[in-house]
Amino acid sequence: WSVNVSNIDARHAWVKQDSFKTFVDSAIATAPELMKKKNIRVIIAGHSRGGKSISWAARTGGLCKVNPDWIIWSDATYGSWLADAWNYCLKGLPVFMEIFYLKNTGTQASVKRFEKINNSKLVDIHALSPPWYHGRIGREVIYMSDFIDKLRR
Repeated sequence: WSVNVSNIDARHAWVKQDSFKTFVDSAIATAPELMKKKNIRVIIAGHSRGGKSISWAARTGGLCKVNPDWIIWSDATYGSWLADAWNYCLKGLPVFMEIFYLKNTGTQASVKRFEKINNSKLVDIHALSPPWYHGRIGREVIYMSDFIDKLRR
């Protein structure tokens, strides 16, 4: 997402209407082998400030138009990013979400707020304790998620 950052200091991405959809469409178009497939699965993983990018992609409409199959929040639920993305469009999509967060941090507080408004059975929440730490979660979240196994089925 870094090529789409509009404000390098605040790290805002996907702030233009449908910019995320445009990005995904162009990424798919550059891979001819994907263009031949009838069913392209879109999986989004955001670590840390990547949660802000997911939130902005939802706010500006592109995320919902992409209609992802899976979203992984990797210690990325600071502030209202998760709730905003959920309220802007994710709650109306049949998207599977996995949320990994570090216990006793700001991300835990936002996940707990989210749990009060979420009633989807398509959301799995994973609370992690030491020896897990922020950087390790980011490096290993793909392995912790079982999305690779589910994709193979």
